[in-house]
Amino acid sequence: MIKRISNFLVGLLVIGGVLAGAYWFLNDESVQLSDELKREAVGFHFKGGQGTTHFELTGPETAPVVVLVHGVSGPMQVWDKTAPALVAAGYRVLRYDLFGRGLSERVKGDYQSGLFDRQLYDLIVGLKLATPVTMVGSSMGAIVSSNFANQHPELVKRLVLIGPAGFPIEASPAAALMGVPVVGDYVMGTVGGRMLPTHHRKYFVNPDRFPEMQKAFDAQLKVAGTKRAILSTMRTMPVNDFSAGYEKVGRSHTPVLLLWGVADRTFPYYHHKKARQLMPQSVFISVPDAAHLPQYEMPELTNQAIINFLGQS
Repeated sequence: MIKRISNFLVGLLVIGGVLAGAYWFLNDESVQLSDELKREAVGFHFKGGQGTTHFELTGPETAPVVVLVHGVSGPMQVWDKTAPALVAAGYRVLRYDLFGRGLSERVKGDYQSGLFDRQLYDLIVGLKLATPVTMVGSSMGAIVSSNFANQHPELVKRLVLIGPAGFPIEASPAAALMGVPVVGDYVMGTVGGRMLPTHHRKYFVNPDRFPEMQKAFDAQLKVAGTKRAILSTMRTMPVNDFSAGYEKVGRSHTPVLLLWGVADRTFPYYHHKKARQLMPQSVFISVPDAAHLPQYEMPELTNQAIINFLGQS
């Protein structure tokens, strides 16, 4: 009996060692978010109460402010084709990396609504931006933007929501595992570096047209702490059900522009019907030949739609 228990314990130790070795070998987060790396980046860094945020602020200082908020995967390069068009149209544009993405700090603790709300509040107040601002949110950025408008209505004039998260989606078996403590952490640490790039390709109808964006997605996955941040966000943010938040936006009568790629496979196009019910004041525009990032895939159409909306509301 004692021999069997000993063999069992030895077996557990061997399995544990193999799993630990696999985690160490397969986890490819080989880059530290150093001061040198930050200095080489385009833009600036702002130290707020929750951590340091990488941002870019362009356009005339006296112009109305538009804030661009990316989604769960980031980084702020998803706005590369949006920010210049808005500046050219006469607006002052702030875009930034959410904590845990791009070159913003990988903070400790959970990546939940309160963290992202405080990050944005500190930026707007700390940079002394003219308010109220226009919030433009893509995917989970739509949740961050809408929640910010609900929490600070005096600071937000209007909302632009692009392929918004916050609606039920069918999770793959691998994605479902992410919600399981310990197991999800292990899966993300070992194979997340291969799963996430595959997922990111679904953001486009033809991902091979945008290798620079795929490169930007992949680069941040090498930064230590990124996959933990994404996993924590998936677990604690209401990415599958923000109905109550959107309904509150609807009751507020805040002007809303809703843009959705017809070929969106991340938060499918048919969810626009529910979004419009929750926010009946919204102006809705379908974006053909685009998936989850229509602002990058079909910039001419989306930029003009946003500029027109800013001029009318």
